[in-house]
Amino acid sequence: MHDFTALMGLWLWLACPPSPGGVPPAHAGPPALSQATDQEVVLALQSPVAALASAAADELVRRGERVIPRLLGSRGNRRPFAGRPPGRHPSLRSVTTPAGGRPTPGTKALNLSMEVVSYYLVSAIYYGRADFAEGPLLIDRSKPADERKPLNHDRRVWQEVRRAYQEWGEALAAADWTRPRRPPGPPLAGTRWAWWGEPNAAGPSSANKDPDP
Repeated sequence: MHDFTALMGLWLWLACPPSPGGVPPAHAGPPALSQATDQEVVLALQSPVAALASAAADELVRRGERVIPRLLGSRGNRRPFAGRPPGRHPSLRSVTTPAGGRPTPGTKALNLSMEVVSYYLVSAIYYGRADFAEGPLLIDRSKPADERKPLNHDRRVWQEVRRAYQEWGEALAAADWTRPRRPPGPPLAGTRWAWWGEPNAAGPSSANKDPDP
């Protein structure tokens, strides 16, 4: 009940903000989100209010590794994500793939389910920033850039992606995060799959490399 009450308060704040004299700065966001529990922020990620879902995604990346188990708990959640897609290209709710291999807004709708976005946020936590890639567009990194297409709808591919994230999460839970405080590579390392624009990471040091063009 506490989770539901807190979320309703956040949704109402966004739908009916305070009078001008009491409005906080625009960048402040929902006042209770930073004080919400991890579970409440994960629930806010599922909000139909775009601003709240977007703010929840930012807050989860800020909170870091402690929320990874909750994000991995979104496995199989097909509820659509209503917020701004995280990443360098926040307008990519639909996509086309022009010559040159760069994704641009287009007519083909993307599968931006809670599962897809949650897994992307797990990788964002690993890299320490939400814009480590163009956005939550899964691709086959083994293909040439101009042949890459979003695989968000490919069920066979997602079976492998789920397995990779779950195994990574298990390894993370068993890892000693004090020496060094980083798991041994990003979640999709060792697979053909990557988020569009993700660094070609093979280990911890690659998190500091510039992303692929």
